[in-house]
Amino acid sequence: MRPPLTPPEPTRRPTRWRVGAGLLLAVLLLHGMLLDGLVPRPPPGAGRGRETLPVRPVQVRTLSARPLAPAPDLGLAPAPAPVAAAPVVAAATPLPAAQPPVDGVAAPTAAAPSRASPDTAAPDIRAPDTAAPDSTAPDSSAPDSTAPPPVYPTRLPAPVQLRYALQLNGQAGDAVLDWRHDGQRYVLALEARINRVQPLLEQLSQGGFDAAGLAPERFTDRRRGRGQRAANFRRDIGRIGFSGPQIDYPAWPGAQDRLSWWAQLAAIQAAATSPLSAITLFVVDARGAGDWWRFVPQGEAVLDTAVGRVAAQHWRRDPDVADRHDSQRTEVWLDATRGHWPVLLRTTSLRNGDVVELRLASEPGLPR
Repeated sequence: MRPPLTPPEPTRRPTRWRVGAGLLLAVLLLHGMLLDGLVPRPPPGAGRGRETLPVRPVQVRTLSARPLAPAPDLGLAPAPAPVAAAPVVAAATPLPAAQPPVDGVAAPTAAAPSRASPDTAAPDIRAPDTAAPDSTAPDSSAPDSTAPPPVYPTRLPAPVQLRYALQLNGQAGDAVLDWRHDGQRYVLALEARINRVQPLLEQLSQGGFDAAGLAPERFTDRRRGRGQRAANFRRDIGRIGFSGPQIDYPAWPGAQDRLSWWAQLAAIQAAATSPLSAITLFVVDARGAGDWWRFVPQGEAVLDTAVGRVAAQHWRRDPDVADRHDSQRTEVWLDATRGHWPVLLRTTSLRNGDVVELRLASEPGLPR
């Protein structure tokens, strides 16, 4: 007889926590194997003793200080002390009559001036360069010479107002020059404008007269977009100082500023009894530059102006080619029938090509 059939026992499935524990154990074992491979193993024989590197002794030397040789004496004079500003001179009452000629006298020898750093800003209505010494001057080639410039007989021109048409690199404008004096003191003023707006340039020279002609005392220069600068001729101490740079020059007899040379040139021409081969002036601006200006005659020329055709004497001052700061050529055409004042003044900058012209626009009149 067959035994009764019994159903098979059901297969037991592992519980979830057992599966998770197994997976965790496998992960831990795998991480351990990886870490064991990353740890560097000591080389064979390590641990048997430490290897020591040889130590080299350091030598310390004591250096004895060697005394420095004294600097050589170059014979340079100490920088001059700044010069105080001179008082402004009040405007003089104009006199209509011209003054008699004044004979020139020999100029005393003065101490050598120091050279200034030329300012390359726009000139006195002219091209934007300041002048530097002219190497062709017969008496000296630079303002650091101990020889003073020559002096000339002068005859002061009568008070006058001159109006000019201005051309500045193609721009049109106008300029007015006022010359006043009473035989003892003078005031010379120049104002230039472009398109009748704010003045492009305002210059004022004031002073007196001596045996060499005009003796400036104070020169001021104001330009559009810049502050006013001044040059002060301290005749009491014989020096020319400036409101800006700490530099000075000898107050040579006959020394002029960038505006007074107009009247000085006219006064020299008016007193000349024979043609001059050259006229040399020492000229300073208001920014510390002082230079020899040597004008050489170029002959007579006939010019077309607003007052008609004018026969004028052409004079030219060329820059010193050896001086890299000097690139300005100045030319004037002087009219003897109009007080030897310029009927045309032209400045040319050889560095950048700027050209400025002042051409007489009307007959001279009385000062305003």
